[in-house]
Amino acid sequence: MVVNGTDAERNLKAAEMGTHSMSGQMILNLPEMFGEPDVVKALQTLPGVSPGIEGLTGLYVRGGDNDQNLFMLQGLPLYQVSHLGGIFSSFNVATIGKLDFYKAAFPAKYGGRISSITDISMTRPDFEKYHGRVSIGLLSANAYVSGPIIKNRTAFAAGFRRSWIDVVSVPMLAIINASSKKEGKKHIAYYNFTDFFDGKVEISQMS
Repeated sequence: MVVNGTDAERNLKAAEMGTHSMSGQMILNLPEMFGEPDVVKALQTLPGVSPGIEGLTGLYVRGGDNDQNLFMLQGLPLYQVSHLGGIFSSFNVATIGKLDFYKAAFPAKYGGRISSITDISMTRPDFEKYHGRVSIGLLSANAYVSGPIIKNRTAFAAGFRRSWIDVVSVPMLAIINASSKKEGKKHIAYYNFTDFFDGKVEISQMS
């Protein structure tokens, strides 16, 4: 008879309090507002985290303020993580491989914030086969594709996202302004704050 066990002391030493990990696929499987998967709104579902204003990408962790959170992408700190006044976060979920969210006992390598740390890693290009994903929501659309350039040697991954609120708002304002002009009323100015575009392209070489 062979009995296999684990080292209880090792498990205790490896425990990380207040830490949550999510994959991009897990976030895609969560309920979505306006048909738009969102990183920050996924974090808002965790214990001890509040959105502040419902529907926006605020992050209030255990009583802390929204500006006391550190977001890192591939090891680089980010200082602006929202689009459209906080309706969307700046992260295209289709391009995310994994995120680690710390709301207590931060590793010393981060520092600089007192509420939470969100460390995000992007998906790695696929060196063997092509695959992709296209998503269309009420307010934006995104696409992701990855595959080999030279099989098992060089690969690429590309993800793009764009809102299309301006596709609706610009013609509507043009119609309103045309009607106002006939009646001698003041025109409504159009400010380009309703649309956004972001993208990620990566090329990797296997050594």
